[in-house]
Amino acid sequence: SMSGLLANPENPAPPRILGTWTCTCNNSDGVTVATSRLDSCLQPPRIDKGIEMCRNIRFPPYVSEGPKETKIGGDVCTIVGSRVDIRCDLLERGMPPARVIWRRDSTELSEFENRSMITVNASEAVAYTCEAMNDAGMDSATTNFMFATDATNYNIFQKPILDKSRPGPPPDDVPPDDMTVTIGEDMYILPGRTATVECGLSQEGIPPAPVRWTRRDFPWDGEGQSNVMFSGDGRILTISNISKSVDCTYYCCIAENAAGIDQACTNIICPGEPPLFRRGLRLPLPMNPDRINPGPASVDIGGSAYTTPGNLIEIIGQDTRANPLAMDWTWQYIPSGGTPTTITGTPMIIMMGGFEVSTFTDMIDGLNFTVFTNIPRKVSRVEIRGATAGQQFNISSTVTNVIGSDTATSNVAIYSPPVFEQGMPNPNIPDVIQNDLSPTVTIGETIYMAEGNSATINANLVPGSGLLDGTTDFEWYYKGERVFDDVAEGGRFSISTTPTGTSLTINDVTLSDVGQIQVIGYNPAGSDRAFTDLNVYKPIAIDKGDPDNIIGPDEPLKGKIGDTFNVEKGKRAFINCDLAESGGFPYNETGNLPAEIEWFRGTPPMPVDPSLYSGNHGNQLCVDVSSLADGGDFTCVATSRIMEEGTFQSDTATSPVNVLMGPIIDPAALPPMMAGERAINLEGKRRRVVEDGSTVRIRCSVMMSIPDANITWTFSNGRTTQAIEEGGKFTIRDDPDIASESELLISNFGSEDVGRYRCTASNSVGSDVASASIGLCPSDSRRCAPGEPGFTIELDVSGGFNDTCPFCAEYAMNQYGPCQPPCHLGIKTRTVICRAGGRRFENEICNMTSQTPPSQMTCEADFPDPNDRACNLAPRWKKGPWGHCSRTCDGGLQKRQVCCHIPATGKEIHDSECTYAPKPKESRRCNIGKPCGCQDFASGCEKIGGRRCAEEVFKIACCETCSQGGRSFPY
Repeated sequence: SMSGLLANPENPAPPRILGTWTCTCNNSDGVTVATSRLDSCLQPPRIDKGIEMCRNIRFPPYVSEGPKETKIGGDVCTIVGSRVDIRCDLLERGMPPARVIWRRDSTELSEFENRSMITVNASEAVAYTCEAMNDAGMDSATTNFMFATDATNYNIFQKPILDKSRPGPPPDDVPPDDMTVTIGEDMYILPGRTATVECGLSQEGIPPAPVRWTRRDFPWDGEGQSNVMFSGDGRILTISNISKSVDCTYYCCIAENAAGIDQACTNIICPGEPPLFRRGLRLPLPMNPDRINPGPASVDIGGSAYTTPGNLIEIIGQDTRANPLAMDWTWQYIPSGGTPTTITGTPMIIMMGGFEVSTFTDMIDGLNFTVFTNIPRKVSRVEIRGATAGQQFNISSTVTNVIGSDTATSNVAIYSPPVFEQGMPNPNIPDVIQNDLSPTVTIGETIYMAEGNSATINANLVPGSGLLDGTTDFEWYYKGERVFDDVAEGGRFSISTTPTGTSLTINDVTLSDVGQIQVIGYNPAGSDRAFTDLNVYKPIAIDKGDPDNIIGPDEPLKGKIGDTFNVEKGKRAFINCDLAESGGFPYNETGNLPAEIEWFRGTPPMPVDPSLYSGNHGNQLCVDVSSLADGGDFTCVATSRIMEEGTFQSDTATSPVNVLMGPIIDPAALPPMMAGERAINLEGKRRRVVEDGSTVRIRCSVMMSIPDANITWTFSNGRTTQAIEEGGKFTIRDDPDIASESELLISNFGSEDVGRYRCTASNSVGSDVASASIGLCPSDSRRCAPGEPGFTIELDVSGGFNDTCPFCAEYAMNQYGPCQPPCHLGIKTRTVICRAGGRRFENEICNMTSQTPPSQMTCEADFPDPNDRACNLAPRWKKGPWGHCSRTCDGGLQKRQVCCHIPATGKEIHDSECTYAPKPKESRRCNIGKPCGCQDFASGCEKIGGRRCAEEVFKIACCETCSQGGRSFPY
């Protein structure tokens, strides 16, 4: 059957069992068939249940009132009567959807069917159940509201409330009986009696609240005291044989549970002792920095009352023992150094604050006394009016009951605040200030003085103010900072106290002391302050500029006197003659003394037209430049009001006004002639020539320029133009003593340096240019080498250079001609001339360093005429070729064969047959200048001539070539 298929709703059938099910039953009587279709699986619902929270609650904190919410099955901690929302949410709705039913205990709440939440009032113990059910099954959960049954099983709480009384006024008398009171009420009982305090509960609380006790705010259970007993679940306290020193104090009863706490206290008072005043604070006469209340003074008897004239003085006598016994007060006035006088009068009864008060008045020594006595409140007070400045007296009071009395005395003093005598301020600067005067003024007056002197300020009190000797203190302040007497430590401030006040002296006053001086006087009654303005003046000093500080030519043309002004024609310059801070600007913030300003021009100085003055007292001068004549020196003279030895002190300053003009270069200016250098000027039409490798110095001198010109150099080789900068072979030297002077130094001048050198001088007004064209001497120009025969001569060069170059004047000669006659001995000739730079000179020029070479010499014909039989039969020296050098370096020896023979027959004969002519050498030195290891290090050594080999650089670079003598020609 279907119920058989769903026998376990907690474990629904899997999908494989869905479909048509057939049951077949048969026996001997036949067959029965039944069919059922299973289309879906059923599923029971499941409720979202809460948890139990109200178990073993620890407090405080206490359970709070107000709406609460919980899940069904859980509980909620709440106060009786609070609203609670109970939710019954389904974790699984079930299949088919479940039906939700609420029950209160066992009663169904049909009005809440299918609701997920209900709201109830936690006012009684009841159970709320939520049931969710469908064909597959059901689920349920219950929330219980329980009042306290024990310490752990409840969730509805209620705060306990004590049954307490309010304390009443103390009784007029205390009977000798045992006493019983409700907690909260004070108990007045005599020692030795029994006291009972009842602590009942008007509301027990849920759960029922236990009661505990404290004594003097400390937990207390009576342990160790045999005369203490608790009864009635600890709610009744009984203390027998009351001890005044131990038991007479206050006791508190406390009831507390998880919902809250309530408490009340009873004070057990044991009267029967003499009264005791509540005493005020006894103080000595106040001294600074103490302060007194400038208003009415009210103190407990025994305290000190300090106030100012015209204020009310109140002295209060209050018993502190809350004594129920009747009391009586007496008051006495005790003048300073006088006899006590009792304050008396006819009493009358008035109502004050709901109490009957006895009052009376009395007049003693001009003082008005009014006494008020409140018997129920055990207090009496006296009011004093009419006290004047400087009065001091005492007030005494005695309180008495049947047991005893207490007496206390208050001291009274009337203070007057200090008031300074004020001098008259003077805002007007005096016409003359003596340079050696040290002023003394009354505080409030204005001080005008010259620096270097002393200033004394007296601050005296108005008679009758600041009474009670020694109670007024004084403080001095300078520029807002307090100052002290520091003369002993080398300081400048001296402070003294006088019979009528105080005095301050400032020594060695300087301009930086300008400011305000303040004095403050104060005593406990109040204070007063006064001020004096200090104005200090130094001898006038003009705020001077710097001659190196150039003003102009750009506008604005404004500067200080002392600056240098460069002004273009058609413009104006404004020169300010302000006073330096040390001397003060006219009417400036420092308050320094104004000066009289005058202007002068030239040497000797001539007054300037006052119409050109402007500014404060003419401290600004306008110079209108229309021509060169408008320039020159302008002088400002400032005169002060400070008198020095019968004359007014003054200061002066001067500014040059230069009318600007563009620079002008002097092209003819030559640099100084330095050894080894070539000096050249900038006359551009003349082209100059210099030797290759020489040092060239060019000067650019600016004759006139205002302001100073800036000089730059450029170089042009006909193809490009470039600026010349310091470095490499260029050195630029500017003369530090002459602003517009510059020299260009070119070292090792070569072909790459040939061109035009241009100097440009420029300033803010304009510029000027000058140049020089420099070339090299001809290629054949040179100086004779040391040791070389020849004489160096300077010659004009062609090609328009219009300059001289050095040439080595030396003899030039051609080869000897043939030997004549051409047989045996003869004479051969050649041409010998003295020349330099392609020009021929007299032999005397060359003979200055060498002798004239011969133009003829004897000879032997090398190649006689073969047809001349006589020549061929004559003896002749025969020379063989030179052999190899015996050493390759450091000098060796070469040899050859030399013999006398007959050319026609070739027969060698004896050398004596050839003595008509010297025998040629048979040996010679070789490789003399070639050290071992010597070799050429440079290319082109084969082109180096013998004369070049004399130079050290070629001797090293072409060692091998030069060691062999170099080329035969000289260059």
